[in-house]
Amino acid sequence: MLPNAGLPDPTVLLIAASLSLFGVGLVKGIAGFGTGLLAVPIISKLYSPALALGVLSVTLWLVNVHVVTTSGLPRRVLATHRGHILIAVVASVLGVLGMTLLPEFVVYIGLGSYISLYLLSRNVRWTPGIGPNRPQNSLLAGGVGGFITGAFLSGGPVFVSYFQSIEISQDEFVGALGFVFTLTMMVRIAPLYATGSFGVSQTALGVGFLVPLSMGVATGDRLRPHVPRGAFDRFVELLLVAVAANLLLDGLPAVL
Repeated sequence: MLPNAGLPDPTVLLIAASLSLFGVGLVKGIAGFGTGLLAVPIISKLYSPALALGVLSVTLWLVNVHVVTTSGLPRRVLATHRGHILIAVVASVLGVLGMTLLPEFVVYIGLGSYISLYLLSRNVRWTPGIGPNRPQNSLLAGGVGGFITGAFLSGGPVFVSYFQSIEISQDEFVGALGFVFTLTMMVRIAPLYATGSFGVSQTALGVGFLVPLSMGVATGDRLRPHVPRGAFDRFVELLLVAVAANLLLDGLPAVL
């Protein structure tokens, strides 16, 4: 299946992508998660994985710059966990290089498999031992989270698990996450440009996509008090199941 099958007109594609990103923002505003997990596969299917990796780098980077600006830099946390952040940055570059140089069907299989593992970990209440108790755990969390962010812009679950295991305030938690995402997404720009997946048009489209995404987040923030959290989380998980299945169905025939 072609990434833009059934949606050949650029205007229709843009409308479909904008509405989809509004929905992704709505999920983020209500549930507090799912931005990368939902946005990357949707834009990959509408356009292509290469374009999604470039365009959404701009969109999600701008979102996290705003987070850091509003929450402030938790300098103590960042200084204490600088090894974790450094390895995350390096791994992010390796992740984006790996995904941009691989065939599309491999990206579909990889992303579908990652979403499946994420859903499994949520439902069996399994949390990987990647807390900061030992230095090697900090480096492991940074490496895994950075690589997944570089490859799929979806390393949030790993970084959230790591920073939740640290005794820090909510403001420090939000600021640390925002800073790590800002760095790991920013360093992706050079390898994306080198592989032809990033340029002026991707930057403009990424900035434009920020509008529907932000509108969705703002709407979700207002709706959150009126939406049953447990039921909505289950709805999001079912949506992710459908997304993962669709990605795997597109990728697996190429290797069977």
